[in-house]
Amino acid sequence: MKRMKIIFSYDGSSFSGYQRQPGKMRTVQGEIERILEKIDVKPILIVASGRTDAKVHAYAQVAHFDIERTTISADNLYNIFRCQLPADIVVHSVEHVDADFHSRFRVVNKEYWYKFRSTKRMDKSPFATRYITYVPDEIDVDKLNAICRAYIGTHDFAAFTTASKDVSAIRTISYFYCMYDESEKCYIFKIKGTGFLQYMIRILVAFMFEIYRGKELIEKIDELYLTADKEYVHVKMVATGLYLKEVEY
Repeated sequence: MKRMKIIFSYDGSSFSGYQRQPGKMRTVQGEIERILEKIDVKPILIVASGRTDAKVHAYAQVAHFDIERTTISADNLYNIFRCQLPADIVVHSVEHVDADFHSRFRVVNKEYWYKFRSTKRMDKSPFATRYITYVPDEIDVDKLNAICRAYIGTHDFAAFTTASKDVSAIRTISYFYCMYDESEKCYIFKIKGTGFLQYMIRILVAFMFEIYRGKELIEKIDELYLTADKEYVHVKMVATGLYLKEVEY
């Protein structure tokens, strides 16, 4: 038995999320495990750094799996993945790692990007709506970054997730900022932290726009850290603009 680590990207548009699900729903995990079922003597479980929701993309997801067929090399697996996986999943590397490596529990930080465009600046493109979110606002990057700074640090983010109250929501965000990317002709929120809960980034961004539009006060963020009121925030950005950019170990 040996443990393998893979790094891969995927276009989440046609997937019902990362995690394998019963029935015929198409998932990233399901597609990769389908290939591995042809290789090993028993089913193989892929363990990723985290689960992404339906329509969410990844530049560099990390996962590990244990394989009993010890004669197969990392290069062999890489070539099999490159040849047999569908076009919307691309494996970038496969390597043998120590048995104590864990793609989920060894994570130190994750970085996500959220891409968006303003319909005040350009019309919607039917070729971009799977990958970029459109908002109806004039964009002031400095104003958005002032709100971003309220999220930086170690806080209880329970009010900004749909995760169970039984799960600790204390997370540390090391940076969160907005910039305009000239090459992609879109704005990008870049956020890095120790981990993110279910829908957390999409809720943080959506609530930021509520403040940006004058519907909420920025002071409400600190209040929600203290109250952890899960009933207050009812906004969430769509998934299409969200990307897992990098996982650090």
